[in-house]
Amino acid sequence: MWRSIIIALALICLGLLGWYAVRKYPYRIEADIEARAQKVLNAKVPGVLVDVPEQTRTAVLAGVVPTEADRTMAEKLVADISGVKNVTNQITIGTQPVPVPPAPATEAIFRASLDWTGTNLTLSGSLPSVLIDGVSDKVRATYPSASFERKYETTEGAAATRATAVLNAAFEALALTNEGKAELGTKRFTLTATVADAATEAKVRSIVDGVGGGELTLTIPSLGVEATDVAEATAEVVDVAEPVAEVMPAVVDAGPVEVAPEVVTPVAPGGALTPAQCKTTIQALVEGDKRITFKSNTGKLTEEGEVKVKEIGAVLARCPTAKGTIEGYHDDMGDPDKVKELTQIRAYNVHKRLTDLGMDKTRFRYVGLGYRNMRYGGKPGMRVLNQRVEFNITVE
Repeated sequence: MWRSIIIALALICLGLLGWYAVRKYPYRIEADIEARAQKVLNAKVPGVLVDVPEQTRTAVLAGVVPTEADRTMAEKLVADISGVKNVTNQITIGTQPVPVPPAPATEAIFRASLDWTGTNLTLSGSLPSVLIDGVSDKVRATYPSASFERKYETTEGAAATRATAVLNAAFEALALTNEGKAELGTKRFTLTATVADAATEAKVRSIVDGVGGGELTLTIPSLGVEATDVAEATAEVVDVAEPVAEVMPAVVDAGPVEVAPEVVTPVAPGGALTPAQCKTTIQALVEGDKRITFKSNTGKLTEEGEVKVKEIGAVLARCPTAKGTIEGYHDDMGDPDKVKELTQIRAYNVHKRLTDLGMDKTRFRYVGLGYRNMRYGGKPGMRVLNQRVEFNITVE
């Protein structure tokens, strides 16, 4: 008897669970029917959608088909699906509209220029705003001692993956050069720069080539000097003072000046400087980034260098008894012989210009010392400061 009661209770529980499951999860049946029907329609009659509302098992068809035969086929296919009780056919006959693809995301404008003078880096142009944060970090890491000038505008939109690669490559390549300029774009990377030697040139080319693609023009002339500079600086050897140890033995006379000299007017009586004062004053004029500058890889003075030499000439006019040596220096990158020759030419041109301004040429000798004295080290932003001309004034 108890056994019969237990069996009856078990059957009642199973029945209750079944009833609960049907009442609680009826949508699973319709969802399964809908998924199977839609799969068949997608394969046979594309463009028709099926919907099976909960607790109905009635398939509702909607969409557009080109012919009545397609409409009838869709209805029959769904009616044959197991579990479907009824089919409501709301399919219309006509031409299906061509789907319009979504508009591509607008790409931000990327067009920039990088100018590197050896001590100052300027970034101008148009940059995607998403790249701006990375720019500051890259400059601080690659040019720790250089000043950075921002002249760019930001643009909104998606940044091309190549934009980041091109910009980073330009930063890294220019940091290896003495000076240069890069023109950048999504399909453009033009780098024009001067480097000290073939090894540095190979490094720069490797960085730029690593970007790949687009229009790439890379011009990196090796360190050299113009033939006219060499001819003038080695035209004649004269003895204006005792030779300096470990320097080029030939000291060159600038020769006669064919034009009227631009003489610096001496100061009024009482304005004279002692040799010690003269030395201190001139050192302050040419220290660090205030150095006498020359056009790249030549001995020709820049406009700023010309102004600086005139300032020095005015100081020397106030200390007529000061004598010494004009010494040309360079950084430690490049062929030693060519570097020394270039520093000799630059020292000579400064001496010649001061002579044109009225200085007695026998007061100072000039020598090129190459990269013997690297006062400013070799870090980016500081290395170029070693390309300088100094005045070693004798103080008795």
